[in-house]
Amino acid sequence: RRIIKQGIERKHNESMIADGSLVISADLRLGNCVDLIDDLPDHTVDLLITDPPFGSPGVLDAQTAGGSMFNIVDTNVSKPEVVLELYRQLAPKLAKKLKFGAHAYFFTAMGNMYTEELLILRAAGFIVDDLPLIWDKGMVSTIGRDYHYMSCYESILFAHNQQTGISLNKSMKNILPYKAPAHISRVHPLQRSDDLL
Repeated sequence: RRIIKQGIERKHNESMIADGSLVISADLRLGNCVDLIDDLPDHTVDLLITDPPFGSPGVLDAQTAGGSMFNIVDTNVSKPEVVLELYRQLAPKLAKKLKFGAHAYFFTAMGNMYTEELLILRAAGFIVDDLPLIWDKGMVSTIGRDYHYMSCYESILFAHNQQTGISLNKSMKNILPYKAPAHISRVHPLQRSDDLL
């Protein structure tokens, strides 16, 4: 059923591209997102999907202890205070760039980071669901240690910047079961599932 639906959507998108009613373009820039976001006109972004650096002490501790499964650099894992400062600087700018009612999805860590990020986004004017979306990766994504459970999910903050009275096309569960790409097929170590995105 899903494959048929995707095929129909693909054909529909191809016809829209052919008749010019859908324009797809890319403008890649290298730089600090806090500065580059200023180049976008206000209220022009339809959808925001972002994955700021994790502020996960557990991941940092695993790397310090010799863990090799993590690709730890400042651009994807940083100290919690650094990540929260990034959110404080970026959230008000992002809220201004989104069209009214546009959706925003922030991949994030759970625990204190989740709560802090939620509060920062709300202070910037976003309307944020209390409960996260949960991406069920269908496979473990951490190293088993001691008697701890091994994580196989990632949380996503769902937000929008204005109440418009427009609801989702259909009700959906907040658990999204999309298998993570196999390690061997990834372009980036933290690559997301195409179906999820």
